[in-house]
Amino acid sequence: MRKIKNGTADAASMNPDDVYTAGWCHGLEVAAGESYNGEDGINYYVVALARRSSSDLSLLEMHERSSCHPGIRTTVGWTVPIGFLVNTTQISVDEQCNFPQAVGEFFGYSCVPGVKDPEHDPRGKNPKNLCEACIGDENDHHICASNPRERHFGEAGALRCVAENLGDVAFVKHTTVFDNMHGKNQESWALDMEMEDLKLLCTNGLEASLFDYKTCHLAAVPTNAVVVRLEDKCRVYKFLERLQTAFGNATQGFSLFSSAGYADMDVMFNDATRHMLKVVGSYMSWLGPSYTGVLQAFECEDRPDGTESESEGEVEPKLTLAETAALLVETTDPLASDSYPNVTLPSSDGKRPSTSQQGITIENVEEKNLGDRDGFSGSNGGSSDENQASVSKPEDALLDYTEPYPSDPFLFLNKTLSTAAVRALIEYENFLKE
Repeated sequence: MRKIKNGTADAASMNPDDVYTAGWCHGLEVAAGESYNGEDGINYYVVALARRSSSDLSLLEMHERSSCHPGIRTTVGWTVPIGFLVNTTQISVDEQCNFPQAVGEFFGYSCVPGVKDPEHDPRGKNPKNLCEACIGDENDHHICASNPRERHFGEAGALRCVAENLGDVAFVKHTTVFDNMHGKNQESWALDMEMEDLKLLCTNGLEASLFDYKTCHLAAVPTNAVVVRLEDKCRVYKFLERLQTAFGNATQGFSLFSSAGYADMDVMFNDATRHMLKVVGSYMSWLGPSYTGVLQAFECEDRPDGTESESEGEVEPKLTLAETAALLVETTDPLASDSYPNVTLPSSDGKRPSTSQQGITIENVEEKNLGDRDGFSGSNGGSSDENQASVSKPEDALLDYTEPYPSDPFLFLNKTLSTAAVRALIEYENFLKE
């Protein structure tokens, strides 16, 4: 976030919590957001699930009730439900901003996996009743653990907690019930569960069917979004729009929304992304009122922004998209360097590659005029013209080197970049210099 703010980075895809921190604490904005259905930027709805037999249950009167949470400090199981209870003045937090203590005093008993872990309870003072609805494993070990050994851990575990009548309400995603019904979950508790036995609790105190989650939920949680400086908002979106037009629906070679082939998931964007949406309003408009409201309930906490401390006066080199892409290959595919010996990668500390390395090296990236710099040079250790190159117009030279190869800007191989990849990289750098 600090790097974007001070100009050593231009954009980053962030989750909703980090989008809020970037906007609130650093004055950054959102240029585009992921869409998983091609229509809107909603990732999922957080709902309050209860047994239909609990006729006297209301989200506006939860004091002394029992609750089931997927885990401590999770969006679904903590941030959204606890933020809602704070905003409706059912929970009051002390000056020390001790949320676990306030939640423990509010609910009769709960299962909040991880609430007693040293990471979240370094002094061992978090209320014990926040683990009283937890059951551990089959041997009664690992009770309240922040992992699947606690059988009430996660969204399926929170649903199980309610299904087995150990909690009055479970805070889960709107998809949780459907993901565990009709044989999708073969555990006995899920096989015995019927949709007619469950209901949603709404924020107005009423109840609704499981299918009414769009109107009966605690918050609509948005998808990830691309964070930028305010002055770059339009330009970054236009660049992303061109990229997704070229690579968004690609079935061969590089695909903008696919991590296939990179030994990881969600490398650039979430793999479920179908389209990038333009964000016309502010970051608050992207987050939406329900989600922004619950985040604001936690403002008394020191919200981590995930950025590294920077030494005073130290200026980090700005990597081009080409260098970042090459580094991405190295960090997501441990076999990349061995499999492709002619790939030249930035070192793990982000510094430029040495000109003595094999393959393509990327140098002098700060000069404004792309056509007047030695932007790329290649060497395979020989002295022939065929194996060495030093050019004033790297885009022309690399286009000459191009051989039939999938258009994938993440592979810098044998002095060859595809035409589409080179043009995308050149266009990106020109776009940044406008």
